Amino acid sequence: MTVGTPAFAKACPRVARAVLVAAACASTLAWAQAPRDATATERRVEIRADAKVTAAQRERLQRHADLGMDALRRYVWITRGIHNWQVGELVRQS
Repeated sequence: MTVGTPAFAKACPRVARAVLVAAACASTLAWAQAPRDATATERRVEIRADAKVTAAQRERLQRHADLGMDALRRYVWITRGIHNWQVGELVRQS
């Protein structure tokens, strides 16, 4: 038993191809969008001057803090086993 008509069988590959092209275009456009400006929506996060870190660690921490508080929290969480940092010890409270 066959399902559909010959016209449907011919249209199906065209529809599938159109859906595939649309999905490829949508994913390309999603990647091509400009990154959001963290400073426009979030307050600037600064590492405390009295934080007990080396100059290289401070630079790395500030680089993540410049991306926003969530990026800094994520970095501190990832490196917790190495440095044992707490976000409250690193960031100025305002």
